Amino acid sequence: MRCSAIRRSLPLTEVEHLVTHPSVAAKRHFVSLHHPDAQSFAGMPPANIGVYGPGIATFAETAACIEQLDAVVAVDSGVANLSAMLGKTTIVPLNLASEWRWGVEGDTSPWMANLKPLRQTLMGDWRSVIDEAVVFLS
Repeated sequence: MRCSAIRRSLPLTEVEHLVTHPSVAAKRHFVSLHHPDAQSFAGMPPANIGVYGPGIATFAETAACIEQLDAVVAVDSGVANLSAMLGKTTIVPLNLASEWRWGVEGDTSPWMANLKPLRQTLMGDWRSVIDEAVVFLS
C-alpha cells in the first residue's frame, strides 16, 4: 500500500464518530459505498450506516448509488471525484499533505463548486476534520 493511501484513510473510530454523532444521526443516514470484497477489510460502524441493497461491484454501480444519495463523504479517492463530477455535494476529509488536485488551501475547490474539502491542520489529527464534517452535516 502506498504511503499516501495510508495517510488519506480515516480511522474507523472517526467514521463512527461522524455517523453516530447525535446531531448528524438525527438528520442523516449513511450508506457504505465499499465494494463487497473490501467491506470486511474496511470495517463498518455498528449504527446509522447501511449497505447499498443490490451491492456494488463496478464503478458504474457506484455511480448509480451516488445518484440516489443527497451527498457523499469520501476520502481522497475515485469515489470522491466521481461524486463531485456527478454534481453531488461531496465532503472530502484531507490529510495535511493532500493531493494538490483538491486545491492547496481553503474550504472550497477551484474546480468543483459542490466539493467541500475539510483539511487537517495537524498531521494525523482527523478529529478536528470530522468535527467540521459534523457541523456541516448538522
